[in-house]
Amino acid sequence: MSDKAFVWLEDFYRPLIAGGDCWVGDPLGPNLVRQALRLTHEAVFEETKHDLFAAYAKWLPPGPVDFSSTFGLLTVALYELCATAHPQTDAFYAQAHDFAAHAQAQIQDLEVPKSAEGLVVNHLAVAPLLSLSRKAIEVHWWSGQKTFFGESPKRHLLWLPKLRRVRLEEKRQPFWLAAWRSGDELNRNSRQKLLKTLLRQSPLTWMVAASSELPLTRFDINPLLKSGHEDRSSAFLLWEDPTLARGIVDYWLASAPEKAADALAFWFLNSCERRKAHPPSQLRCLEVLLYLMWSTVVSESPAEERKTVWLPDFWESPPASWHANRLGKWALVAWALEQPLLAEPFQNLTPQADQLLVRLRRRLQHDAIQARIAYFETPAQNVLESSGRLHAVRGAS
Repeated sequence: MSDKAFVWLEDFYRPLIAGGDCWVGDPLGPNLVRQALRLTHEAVFEETKHDLFAAYAKWLPPGPVDFSSTFGLLTVALYELCATAHPQTDAFYAQAHDFAAHAQAQIQDLEVPKSAEGLVVNHLAVAPLLSLSRKAIEVHWWSGQKTFFGESPKRHLLWLPKLRRVRLEEKRQPFWLAAWRSGDELNRNSRQKLLKTLLRQSPLTWMVAASSELPLTRFDINPLLKSGHEDRSSAFLLWEDPTLARGIVDYWLASAPEKAADALAFWFLNSCERRKAHPPSQLRCLEVLLYLMWSTVVSESPAEERKTVWLPDFWESPPASWHANRLGKWALVAWALEQPLLAEPFQNLTPQADQLLVRLRRRLQHDAIQARIAYFETPAQNVLESSGRLHAVRGAS
């Protein structure tokens, strides 16, 4: 929060899109929807369109883009998440959690776009969630310590610096971490629900987050479950678009593909235990996981091989000492590689890549890995059978 008069568009929205330090003021509360509807008609929005179009072009070829009221709602909901995560808001508003709950209620029933263009527009509104950080200034003195978020330290704490041994330390904290952990339990839970709803409303952001520091496996949300009352999974619809699909895999390979592989495996194995699992999305998840593996196997550089899907100790450390989640991921890979429907990309490899695949298969025969297959083999086979029936019906039509 700033000492000067706060102007939402200039202090928060413009730097959010164009880059710079974002400031927050009071939560929007009842004015949230009104501000969302006004956003795309404001002069500042027109001035930031160049930056929005540039971000859009990273995913899809330039073309007509419709920034609808949904873009405005998601943007103001992100602001509300930021405002309610500020310590002053927690302290000043006894019911700060109501603001986050109100924002969540306004966006939870929005229809997730079915077009690639709509998916990217939603991503432009929600994606800053992954890159925002919160500045913290820690003041240490001989008898204590105090942290200030988004504001300057109180002057009296800086008096007599040598005598009191005053030391200042500036740190940066990922914003999502502040939103997820800070404040009392009631506010924290309300913000967590809003954060998860923002991800649900932007499947592209959700997939991008799979290779980020965001601990998605602890968020209790799974993109392979049916959405709403419809027999589909909104989050995996984007994989139907080849341009977005290629863009996501390229993004993963350039950032932290081992985290993306962990997320894909976790989502699939978790969905095997859930009644609301969506088989077509489960199959697509397996295909994407294997494609990520294929992208690693065909790499000619051993260094590239080690920094992608598996970590450097994949070949050296004994699988018997691996965490259960890690064993589960590699058991899933081992099983999937034996399924003709999934392993087709691995049938035409260069001799060097084929040697690596043979070595990989041999590694995956370890008893500790093979023993985990029994936990998911039956539901996983059901997914393949369901997809086979689905393909047969489509062929008949």
